Parts: sequence; structure tokens; C-alpha cells
Amino acid sequence: EVLHKFRQQDDFDHFVNKSSYEAKLSNFKRLEPTLKALGIRVTAAQSNAMMNGERGASLRLLYQLKMATERLLLACDGSATQQKAA
Repeated sequence: EVLHKFRQQDDFDHFVNKSSYEAKLSNFKRLEPTLKALGIRVTAAQSNAMMNGERGASLRLLYQLKMATERLLLACDGSATQQKAA
């Protein structure tokens, strides 16, 4: 939902709504390019921890996502301010 709101991921209709490992892996692979573009590095260990439901794993990614979207907002605000000044 956060990625959709900030227009970073627009293919959520292609995600698989199942709890199998294959579905989780497919969904995560679909997210990977977006996370990379946002400057969020996710290791194999971190992705496995999330897919296995380890406590706090998804929360750490969510925090990184929050910080990345805040950077996006600041960049947008900064460029809008520069355009008004010109």
C-alpha cells in the first residue's frame, strides 16, 4: 500500500496471495527492483527472515521503507521550492 501510494510499485495485481514459499519468493522478487531503486538493500538472510515470519524482520523493512519515502517527499518538496524560486 505504501509503495502504491508513492507510485513506486504499480503491479500489485500480479502478486500472489498465498502463503507458500514459492508465492512469497515470487512476490519478494517482484519487490526487489523497487526496493533497490529506493536505496533499500535487502540481504538473502533478511528476505528469508521475512518470508519465515521471524519477529521484527518485516518491521525493519517497513522502517527502511518509511525513511525512503520521507526522502522522496523531501526531494519532491525541494524541487517544487526550487521551481517556485526560478
